[in-house]
Amino acid sequence: MQPSLLKRLEGLFQEVMDSAELRRFVTNLYGKRVTSQLPGEGITHELLSHGVVTVLSRNGLIDREFFVELIGERPRMRPHIVDLAAEFGVPALAVDGTDALPQRVVRSPDYVVRDSYESLRRQRQLVRELTHGELHLARLIGQAVRQDEAQLREVPGRVVAWIDAHRHELTLRELQGPIEGIYIAFSVFTVSPEVAVLGSLAVLGFTRGEALQQLLSFVTLSDNDLYALALTLAESGR
Repeated sequence: MQPSLLKRLEGLFQEVMDSAELRRFVTNLYGKRVTSQLPGEGITHELLSHGVVTVLSRNGLIDREFFVELIGERPRMRPHIVDLAAEFGVPALAVDGTDALPQRVVRSPDYVVRDSYESLRRQRQLVRELTHGELHLARLIGQAVRQDEAQLREVPGRVVAWIDAHRHELTLRELQGPIEGIYIAFSVFTVSPEVAVLGSLAVLGFTRGEALQQLLSFVTLSDNDLYALALTLAESGR
């Protein structure tokens, strides 16, 4: 499906319906097959429209029945909707109802957007545990700067163990590099107490880069941001 056509459909949704009306339209037409892949209230109308169009496209639901139902919902926009339907390859919409529609082929739902969104929210929570939870990575790095050996000998091993336990859940490509950087830096501390100073230097070198900042930026993403990212990942096939 051409991205420009999908963008035009998004624009049409934004023009003829507000967020509540759009949610009601897709709920009545598709039920949970689509609504389960949309975030809750508070999302912007633009992002909601983008999400609806992406989910409909991935599930093969932008078809003749869709456009007939859309005309029924907004009859005054019929000429514009008919023109857009033709660009999507839908034949002339001569009927006013759905009696003459061909039977829709039912296929397994595509839940990539929903699953990606839920995975990103889980990964955000995990990274928050690492950066702001009991381990509190930023505070630990401060201890490295001060060479607080009592803390440096105890906590780094827990950081390494935490990453070993959760690495498989952090599947977002943009997180994997920073997580590995942290793992290597703090593994130095677990070798022996004698290399604590060397480990301190390793952490300092690590923090001069972007790894920690990338993690801190990720944990501040809102649900809207994560949903937009989930749509991007779905569209790119990641």
